[in-house]
Amino acid sequence: MKARTLGWLALVAALSLGGWWYASPYWALYSIKKAAEKSDAETVSDHVDYPKLRESLKGEINALLMGKLNETGSKHGDVGRAGAALGAMLGMALTEKIVEAMVRPEFVMKAIRDGQFTPPGRGAQSGGAGTGESPGAGRGTSADGAASLAWRHERPTLDRMVVFVAPRQAGGEQAAAQGREFGLVFERSGFSNWKLSAVRFPPMQP
Repeated sequence: MKARTLGWLALVAALSLGGWWYASPYWALYSIKKAAEKSDAETVSDHVDYPKLRESLKGEINALLMGKLNETGSKHGDVGRAGAALGAMLGMALTEKIVEAMVRPEFVMKAIRDGQFTPPGRGAQSGGAGTGESPGAGRGTSADGAASLAWRHERPTLDRMVVFVAPRQAGGEQAAAQGREFGLVFERSGFSNWKLSAVRFPPMQP
């Protein structure tokens, strides 16, 4: 009887441990969202791999830059392509400084609250800054005025979870179309610790 009891206890413990191992990324997401809402930079930083996030952001910004420059260059022949190449060199030099300014706790918290990374000095697109609209206008807002966001996640592997964020449409009944969302990539660090390690920008609108 004692051996059977110990066996059941071991089984329950194993199932509980396995359940926590599998559910741990969802708890990490909940924790970082709540910390961002409270402007708790220390807790947010506990869930961020800053070196990996910087490299990811550099790649995303450079990809957007190259796409825009190539589009502009192709419209203006050889002169345009030469200008695009020069622009790319200058842009890559600036990317380092932009990323260093953006990958800080306050900008990570803002990205989670707004559902996008906003370069320093620019208003969040979702809030209509610079257009005369108040934050969250036409998008649905919470009681404290914060933008109402729709969250969904994908689990491509057991060690990676991608969380897609988009402002809700007017009335808050529907999120932005899939494929136009901002992505937050969380990776497992250790047994049950998860960290934000990359971002995915939505594709540029044609």
